[in-house]
Amino acid sequence: MKHKKIASILAIAMLSLASPFFSIPKVHAFHDAVTWSLTGVQRYSDPIFGTVDSAREGSTVTFNFVIQSSSTVGQRNITVGAKFDWMTLYQNATNANPSSTLAVAADQHVTVTVAIVLPVLSGTTAGYNLYTHGFDVRVWSGALNSPNACPSHTGLAGCFSDSDSGFAIYSNAQADGIAARESANERIGYISGLLAFGSGPGRPKAAADLAQAQAERDLGDTSYRAGDFAAARTNYQNALNLANSAAGALSGGDAATYTNVLLGGIGSFLLGVGIFIASIGGFLYLLRRPKMKMA
Repeated sequence: MKHKKIASILAIAMLSLASPFFSIPKVHAFHDAVTWSLTGVQRYSDPIFGTVDSAREGSTVTFNFVIQSSSTVGQRNITVGAKFDWMTLYQNATNANPSSTLAVAADQHVTVTVAIVLPVLSGTTAGYNLYTHGFDVRVWSGALNSPNACPSHTGLAGCFSDSDSGFAIYSNAQADGIAARESANERIGYISGLLAFGSGPGRPKAAADLAQAQAERDLGDTSYRAGDFAAARTNYQNALNLANSAAGALSGGDAATYTNVLLGGIGSFLLGVGIFIASIGGFLYLLRRPKMKMA
């Protein structure tokens, strides 16, 4: 009897040690790594909204997801979707939706896209360009070819979700105007820096054109804030044309382009840097040169 008790104890001990190798895998919530990005947009400094990601009315924006599944044993059945605040339902990826989930194995790397066509600004959506919008993105993992709730903590089910705000839909006039404003601001800033140094025959005209460009840009901002995007587009384009004219005056001819002035400025800057470095090199050489002994 005593030997049987010892044998039983030893057997229980062996089973306890072995149990981790035979146990059923534990269930997990969503632990896969998900990153996403948005393409088909432009980032601008907007006179009303500040810095925003924007896209033209009727254009297509694309959400790009990169999913790296964890090492958890078992297949994931993935659904991927995105939804702007004017939408009532998520738009799902064509290859990862509730009726056709995407099968993802452990430690697998997949990419998924969701393309959404923005509304045209007319009818009930006419005022969508007067304020910014938010959106949500989600990645569900759950039952095969079935809708899955988020969040869910049963089995291998789970959900990744994220959101963002500050997205702008631009009318055609708005989009053209903001693009011209961005280019005009770039040129105004650069030419202002060039005018701060030296003098030349073209500088008075460049300074006059630059002042008019700044005035047109400011008028454009006033029109833009008032919601008159067509007038703002005209002002911004005038500002850009005047900034280009200033660049032509600086380079000695109206036909010169801003690119020529930019490259010329960069060349002068690099030449100055080269001369400065050469001067330092000469100074160091003089310090280290062996001194001649007097006889």
